[in-house]
Amino acid sequence: MKRYRSLWLSGWGAVACICVGIATLVLPAPAIFVLFTITATGAGLATVGYYRSENRMRPCHTNDLVRMTATHAVAAGVVIVGLLGLVVAGGVLAWPLLVVAVVSSPWTLALVGRRAGGSKGPDANLPIAELAPSPTVVLPPAVDALSDRELCRVWRTSFDALQSATTAQAHENIVALRRACMDEFERRAPAALNAWLDSGARAAGGPDKYLSVSEHEGHEEAS
Repeated sequence: MKRYRSLWLSGWGAVACICVGIATLVLPAPAIFVLFTITATGAGLATVGYYRSENRMRPCHTNDLVRMTATHAVAAGVVIVGLLGLVVAGGVLAWPLLVVAVVSSPWTLALVGRRAGGSKGPDANLPIAELAPSPTVVLPPAVDALSDRELCRVWRTSFDALQSATTAQAHENIVALRRACMDEFERRAPAALNAWLDSGARAAGGPDKYLSVSEHEGHEEAS
């Protein structure tokens, strides 16, 4: 699905750029500037609010947040301007193209797959969690039973699941799991965790190499 998502984004990104070119020919420049600015600002603020409020993940480094905010803002502005240019230039012919884009999107396909597969979805990739919605928040599993490698893998996998969560309950459950993983990292190797965070840790990454270094140094001291 990751490869398909990359292909989808590349293909439709090219289409959006073409549509922006059309917009520059059929729309006045001030209107394009105002529309792009308003949309980009809204998308940027939404991104900052999401990662600062909902995720509350310490590894969301400032540089990482700036990069994601800029990417989402520019993408939203380009899409809106291109969409308006396509509608103005293509009229009713623009709508079938939009339907194809929405239907073929990886997010639509993932949603359909989850509906068809019942309880299976992005959460099923997590080897140690039952993240199905329930009346109360599902407590995180016993992460202390995992090896360092397994814990890092769960941390990275949970990031993808978090991006694909479609309900508030699923999102809250995955956040609880990630918080438990973070607490376990801190309990096992606080120095390694701090070294990872200080290096500009990314939410999608993991402290694998820092844990390995910490373990190696521990063996040397013991010898």
